[in-house]
Amino acid sequence: MKQLTYCVTEKRYRCRQCGEHFSDRIPVNDELVRLDCGDGHPRFLPTYGEGGYLDWLKRLTDWEEHRPITVSVSEELMKKLSARCPYRVSLWKCASAPECPRCHAKESTLESEQVKENTPVDWLEIIP
Repeated sequence: MKQLTYCVTEKRYRCRQCGEHFSDRIPVNDELVRLDCGDGHPRFLPTYGEGGYLDWLKRLTDWEEHRPITVSVSEELMKKLSARCPYRVSLWKCASAPECPRCHAKESTLESEQVKENTPVDWLEIIP
């Protein structure tokens, strides 16, 4: 079995409201897809391969390879994945500000940023 390799940028923040320090992990390139989950914790899927984002897209929607992934197809996948997970699943919006885990404020100061290879991430667990 091929070893999955990926890179994430780990960003450390300090909340401007309450002073809480927290971190956020962001995919560096196309190897991972980040998902926001209804329990407040981001999770990831590999983009390619069995059990990856594109694999689930083919299995659960009418999307075919070499066709663009439209917003409606992506939304359909998120709805179907949410039915197979213990929480609601949505695609991560990279333009959104990170939310403080303590007070939920969206105003924070970036304190550090580091690219890490194969650092542990939380994987999306899907009930088949």
